[in-house]
Amino acid sequence: MEIVNKKSLIKFLLCIVFVAMTLVRCTPEKQFKVLSFFFDGVPDSTKKTEAASAVKNDSLGVPIVKNIKPESYLHKPYGENKCNSCHQGDFSNRLLKPVPELCYTCHEDFNNKFQILHGPVASGNCLACHNQHEAKYEKLLEREGQQICLYCHESKQVLKNKVHKTVGTQNCTNCHNPHGGDNRGILNKGVCYTCHENFENKYNFVHGPVVSVNCGGCHDSHGSTAPKLLLREAQQICLFCHNADQVFKNNAHKIVKTKNCIDCHNPHGGEDRYILVESIRPYITKPSGKNSGSTKSDSASIGNAINTNGKDSVIRNSGTQKNDKSPVKNINSGKEKNNVGAGNPSKNNINASKDNKMTNTVSELTKMDLMIGPLYGSGFLPVSKFAKENNIPIVSPFTQINKILFNNPYVCKVIPSTTLQVEQMAHYVVDSFGKQNIILVDNSNTRESSFFNAFKNTANTNLSAKGMSAADTVKLAKGLGGVEAMLSSAKTNIVVLPSTNQSYVTEFVRGLRGKREKFKIVLFGLQTWTTYDNLDFEYLNDLSLHMAANTFVDYSNPATETFITKYRNTYKTEPEMYVYQGFDISYYFISALQKYGSGFLKNISENKFQGIETNYDFKQFPADSGFENKYVHILKYQEFKLVKAN
Repeated sequence: MEIVNKKSLIKFLLCIVFVAMTLVRCTPEKQFKVLSFFFDGVPDSTKKTEAASAVKNDSLGVPIVKNIKPESYLHKPYGENKCNSCHQGDFSNRLLKPVPELCYTCHEDFNNKFQILHGPVASGNCLACHNQHEAKYEKLLEREGQQICLYCHESKQVLKNKVHKTVGTQNCTNCHNPHGGDNRGILNKGVCYTCHENFENKYNFVHGPVVSVNCGGCHDSHGSTAPKLLLREAQQICLFCHNADQVFKNNAHKIVKTKNCIDCHNPHGGEDRYILVESIRPYITKPSGKNSGSTKSDSASIGNAINTNGKDSVIRNSGTQKNDKSPVKNINSGKEKNNVGAGNPSKNNINASKDNKMTNTVSELTKMDLMIGPLYGSGFLPVSKFAKENNIPIVSPFTQINKILFNNPYVCKVIPSTTLQVEQMAHYVVDSFGKQNIILVDNSNTRESSFFNAFKNTANTNLSAKGMSAADTVKLAKGLGGVEAMLSSAKTNIVVLPSTNQSYVTEFVRGLRGKREKFKIVLFGLQTWTTYDNLDFEYLNDLSLHMAANTFVDYSNPATETFITKYRNTYKTEPEMYVYQGFDISYYFISALQKYGSGFLKNISENKFQGIETNYDFKQFPADSGFENKYVHILKYQEFKLVKAN
């Protein structure tokens, strides 16, 4: 009897295997025929797929298939059984390319689109939010509405007291771009004006953050303990950007050190250059003569026109339109290229372009001696190819990626790559803390392995050169748990986390801060951390965060003070960060053009420069590539302020 039962069981199992093999790669119609032959009550899947065949496009314009019954969304290749679109063969789990490179073969690469990226995008972790095959929610999201955001962003931080009234009732993406943006909160451009008044259209003179639509510079978009959802209270919100030493040098401010700035100044704008409130204006003497300075348009531009007709380059207003936020404007003296000479700076011909929109014809561009821009990688590459074909030096103001340098010796990249910044940070750590307990954190993110290896290799090389044991000095830790096991009570613990993964960094910093009561800890990270809205600055200050940075304005520097004073007098407003960067770029390259002529690239490696925001030390490697700025600031948090450490 047992033998009969075993034979029956074997036959049944063989039948199941046969059915499973038959169903592999079958159409829904064939699957229904096979299953209904063996079993009763099998639902007709052909009817379901007819209803489910409505094709819908996601936000990137890539089609996804929407199943009506049951409610689900399929990634199109998955829904069409085209597994080999992503996988190495129909029955393999191995991908054709690693994520996110695989995703970018169809979807947009946001690295070249935004200045500031959402943490998962920056770390290439598309699957943190999206399912690669099937999901219950649109855009293949793993969770619905706010829940997808609150899974990483701590709800008590987002929904803290004095909550912005729309936060609890709307999806986060109504205000925030889930992939990236051009401001710290990755807010959609102009989103605040959908509910709040547009001050740019209300006042003659407008505060800088209003012009740049940077509401998050002063206000917390979710909630705050300060009135008006301000990030800080009273004077502190103003003195965070306006240097206190500069402010209180003004005789009018000596008696108001304990007052609130907005008692006299309108924080959004006004009808005079000081943006004074109406009740104060009658008591202030108005400037004599007609106001020749520009108004709200000025703080949006940094380049305006560069006057090369004198010995010293100066900035003058070129009538920039209010909505033109391009950091570098057209610079053109209208001279022929062959008239260039180091002794005749007025004959130099320079042009700066905004993205792909050229203001001059191609024939005119071939006569240029210098091109500045386009701003970002996607627009820069085709223009740099044109510059190479015509032997014109071209400057990339913002792009960090190194591919723009490859095989083009005419490109100058102002912003060091993240890998280079990590290498320079390793030099600083070894020089300053070589005898301390250095712990390098591996967050197991393959996309960021180049950062990890860059620090490890550079630090080990430097330590060996100093006659120190690299193995004993730099310890490699897997995550926070690995760090805890390596912390020393006898030395200062230098914890290095070269990561841009926002969710990982946030959790790591919170956990590490809890260890500082027993251990002395100095944390090293990256400049992008300062853009993470869910990372408390108090934690960074407590851990004495040091970071590699490509820009820094030292407001205590006399040269900076002089620049700010002249800018205020000329444009009747405060300079923004793009102003400093644009001035440094223009001054450096035009000075080099005046000093060395159109062949200045031959001398650029020896022509070092200390600017207001950025220092330049250009190097070329290999010989047929472009030039990259190797100078990196090392900054640290000290009493809630960022100061230079190197």
